[in-house]
Amino acid sequence: MKPPSERDGAIDALRGMVMVLMVIDHTRDFFQPDGASPENPLSSTPLFFLMRWVTHTCAPVFIFLAGASTALAARKRSPAQLQVLLLTRGVWLMFLEVTWVSFSWFFDFDRTQLGILWGIGGAMVLMSCLIRANQTILGAVGALTLIITSLVVIPSDMPFLGPLFVPQGFSLGDHSIYSVYVIGTWFSVMTIGYASSNWLMNSSRRHQATIGAAMVVAFLILRALNAPGEPTPWELQDGPLWRTAIDFFNPSKYPPSIHYLLMTLGASLMAMPLLAKDHAKVNKILHVFGRVPLFFYLMHLPMAHAMGTVFSSIQFETTSPPADSELSLIRIVIAWLVLLGMLYPMCVAWGKLKQTHKQRWWTSYV
Repeated sequence: MKPPSERDGAIDALRGMVMVLMVIDHTRDFFQPDGASPENPLSSTPLFFLMRWVTHTCAPVFIFLAGASTALAARKRSPAQLQVLLLTRGVWLMFLEVTWVSFSWFFDFDRTQLGILWGIGGAMVLMSCLIRANQTILGAVGALTLIITSLVVIPSDMPFLGPLFVPQGFSLGDHSIYSVYVIGTWFSVMTIGYASSNWLMNSSRRHQATIGAAMVVAFLILRALNAPGEPTPWELQDGPLWRTAIDFFNPSKYPPSIHYLLMTLGASLMAMPLLAKDHAKVNKILHVFGRVPLFFYLMHLPMAHAMGTVFSSIQFETTSPPADSELSLIRIVIAWLVLLGMLYPMCVAWGKLKQTHKQRWWTSYV
């Protein structure tokens, strides 16, 4: 069994890895031509799709690890303290989503997108109501909820369950709101992570990789059969084989299907043995990002948007690349690396500040 520090380091590295990948996706949003879609087999390219596909692991792993971190926090707090922490932190994340994060996406206050912090925060609020339940039972409830909601079509206008499990758009006057990360499904992922924390911390990395490989094989079989649990079946595409491959490896993310979660969480678990090697320089960088995830997230969005706006203003005299401009993956990769280079010293400084003030209440909220 690995010592606790090494096990924690691998988890920090995994979290850091998915955050670094996330920045690729968000940088792409601000540097690609308007309307470009890497997931459209008819207009995408293999490399453009791969740039999107590798980032699919981000949300599932991040929320799964949030559940595991909750279980670790439970060891240091009473049930009442943990309940208050989950409730207040959840509401705080939801507030950040509808204010700072939405503004960072659009640089205006005319619309609100309920993204990943909304999903995580809402899942925490739900968990705060059930956190006194047995850890295994809560995980089983989450898994059962995921299976049922993946197999049963829930009408979007169904009271309570519709907004919890189906992405929706609506308006408050002239203000448009769209829910991208529905709370119900991500609550299931978080509770499964919560119930899996002991296994994640104590099992060997080889065993985790084996389980991950089994999950990926299950995805390949279920997806090949267009089995239930996935609302968007794949189809043979005209033209090159890679078009069909794009359709095959693009299961539903909004909301996440069972196929999508098997693919993403399985692939991430397969990477755990590589991330357990703390001597690697790359992993040390990932640890820096993985230890301050919220700070990283809140900083990278406005910085990526500002970089994209400045570039488009100079290159095209617009705020974003026009639809008829050339797609440049090299440009996106360069912007991604520059952004990570700027974020690294900021995260180092914030991590040191949190360590210095780790007894302060606010360190749990940023």
